[in-house]
Amino acid sequence: MSQDSITVLKRGKLAPSIQHNIDSHLAIINEVYIILPYKGLNVEGGEFNPHKLKNPDIHGAD
Repeated sequence: MSQDSITVLKRGKLAPSIQHNIDSHLAIINEVYIILPYKGLNVEGGEFNPHKLKNPDIHGAD
């Protein structure tokens, strides 16, 4: 993650739940870097509907 991206995340312009999610991920990534000094990182983000996993026949706005 670039320094500019981290700066934007620290400005507090995100919802608290999203900010907490990002902070948690960054903390885990930093802990992994302590153990494994590899500095390359690829992050894949995605959204899914957990209700549709239980009932694939439901339809509606995504």
